[in-house]
Amino acid sequence: EIGENAFLNCKGLKNITIGKGVTKIKERAFVGCSGLTSITIPDNVREVGGSLFWGCSSLASIDIPENVIFTDGVNDAQISETAVIRPGRNYTIPLSKPVELDMVWIEPGTFLMGSPENELGRLDDETQHKVTLTKGYWIGRYEVTQAQYESLMGVNPSMIKGLDHPVEMVTWKDASAFCAKLTEIEREAGRLPDGYEYNLPTEAQWEYACRAGTTSSLNSGKEITSLYGICDNVNEVGWYGQNSKKRSHPVGRKEPNAWGLYDTIGNVCELCRDSRVVYTTDPMTDPVGSTEPDGEKQLKGEGYRSDAKYCRAATRNLVHSISYCDPFVGFRVALVPVQ
Repeated sequence: EIGENAFLNCKGLKNITIGKGVTKIKERAFVGCSGLTSITIPDNVREVGGSLFWGCSSLASIDIPENVIFTDGVNDAQISETAVIRPGRNYTIPLSKPVELDMVWIEPGTFLMGSPENELGRLDDETQHKVTLTKGYWIGRYEVTQAQYESLMGVNPSMIKGLDHPVEMVTWKDASAFCAKLTEIEREAGRLPDGYEYNLPTEAQWEYACRAGTTSSLNSGKEITSLYGICDNVNEVGWYGQNSKKRSHPVGRKEPNAWGLYDTIGNVCELCRDSRVVYTTDPMTDPVGSTEPDGEKQLKGEGYRSDAKYCRAATRNLVHSISYCDPFVGFRVALVPVQ
């Protein structure tokens, strides 16, 4: 067999012949082989693992036998998809076995940011306006979990423990450091597309991804029907003050939005990269507040302590310091254009 990580980051490897005695290729065998241009897996190979060709950015063709058995729930299409990160495709980052991070492609586009004047629960800083994002990006399917954070950073600061729960008790500095380390690792492995880096999303990128084409108060296309009591429409999409028992929950247990993102409403509040931009009715293109490592930073999505009034896509919150942490605050990673 060809073992796990057998040719990890062998960037000079251009061609490889798989012998007739090989019957199994284990997961991540060719990860980071950025010089590999093509490969044929012969009929004698019976089992193939996941994330085989992650970061093989020069790989143009993969020939896989029809009778091969795919382990780890992958298939031949997924193997081809994860060979390189390309716009228009979702992908999965293999952090460490079995911890992975799912990323969802977000097309560039125009949307209405903020809320209309008649939206129930609306606050004064939500002036509705048209925003255009000119470049596509990727964003995490889920809030970053404790398992993912610990896999990369070696610690789990969370107060409410659970490896499949969102990480919390992280500062803006901590979240930014996670993104920077992920960028360093993935760039070294040759897996980053040119001009992109892992970072926190801006408030505009976050709200665009959360809304997924909706203009309603909730990203399901429905409205909140209560300010402080039980709201069935919020209950469908998120953990909030009336259903959470005042604690976080495993990610991905509520309904996703139309673009496949979970928990953008509720569970934990999510840190954004930038500080607050003052809204007017004027259209904006690629808006971004200050991203300097100081001062206030935006929070979006609300969380398990929030009343229904605040569980809206347009709601704006903030942390007053980049060193502030709370068991109510986490983050979602994005792969975004370098600014």
